[in-house]
Amino acid sequence: MIRFKNAMSGAELNEIQRVFDRLIAQQWFVRDQGYEAELAAYMIRMYFNGVTEPQVLYELGERAILARDNALHADRFRAVA
Repeated sequence: MIRFKNAMSGAELNEIQRVFDRLIAQQWFVRDQGYEAELAAYMIRMYFNGVTEPQVLYELGERAILARDNALHADRFRAVA
């Protein structure tokens, strides 16, 4: 059997899924399939980089969402100005 260096267990994936579900359930989260996929990939990368504590993973995901939203609003503001 081949073992993958960066494989994750079902339990680990379920933990990331729970955090992801909490994030996208927030009223302020703008549902967008493309961004949901980006967020999921980001959270998996963070997990592989050692961020395994659910609350810390949630906070990083929240910051990533807010940073993206702020960048989008800034772009819209520049387009109007």
